[in-house]
Order: sequence, then structure tokens, then C-alpha cells
Amino acid sequence: MDKNLHLNQGFKSANGIKWSYYKGGTTDPTGWSIKGITPQSQTIIMRFSK
Repeated sequence: MDKNLHLNQGFKSANGIKWSYYKGGTTDPTGWSIKGITPQSQTIIMRFSK
């Protein structure tokens, strides 16, 4: 498991999606990843890089 993962950081949006975010990772150490889980258990992942 990547030491940079902090999945406890996040928020829940008005439409019920639970978002969590973490900095870094194996593919892009300086970027950010945002993960969302919808009420239907679908997963959304967005990656941002500098």
C-alpha cells in the first residue's frame, strides 16, 4: 500500500457521492487523485497532475 494514501480525507456531496482524495501515488508522485463512490457503488476516479 502506498504510504501517501490518505483515504480518510474527503467529503460527501449533495448528490450522495462520497469523495476521498490523496496526494501522490506510484504513477504521479506530485499529482492528486480524487475518488468518488456513488450511492449505486459505482467508482469515479480523477487524477490531476502538474
